[in-house]
Amino acid sequence: MGRSARIVAVVFIMSGCSGADVSGQYKDMAALNADEIVQKGWLPAILPQSTRDIRVNNNLDLNVSWGEFMVSRSEYQVFLAATQPYSKPKRSDDAFHRKVLQWQAVGNDARQFSEEDFVWVFLCSKHLSKCEYRMWPTVSGA
Repeated sequence: MGRSARIVAVVFIMSGCSGADVSGQYKDMAALNADEIVQKGWLPAILPQSTRDIRVNNNLDLNVSWGEFMVSRSEYQVFLAATQPYSKPKRSDDAFHRKVLQWQAVGNDARQFSEEDFVWVFLCSKHLSKCEYRMWPTVSGA
C-alpha cells in the first residue's frame, strides 16, 4: 500500500465513517418530500404541512432514526391527534423511557405512532410547538 493510500485509510478510520449514517435538514415539508424522506420510512406521513425546520438523522445499519421539527401552533393539536399517548413501546431502552417520563413530568407531550414494524416516539414542547423524535423497529430484523 502506498503512502497516500495509507493516509486515506487512516483518515477514514479515524473519522468513524461507516457509511451507515445519513442526515438531512429541510426548511419545510416541500423540501422533505422532494427528498422522499416519508417514502423511505424515516418519518411517518402524519406530519402537518406547516412542519418546518426539520432535521433527520438515520442509521441505516441499525434501522433507527432521530431528529426534530417544528409545527405551527394552529396545527399542533392536529399533529397530536394523529398520534397516541406514550406507552413504553417494544424494544424501548430504559434510559430513553426515563427521559420520556422526565419530559412528561415538566408538562410536555410525549406521543407515539406505530406503522408496520416501526414506532416513532415524539417528545413535544407545547409552548414552542417543537418536537424531537426517535424511530426504531419493534421487531428484530425489521
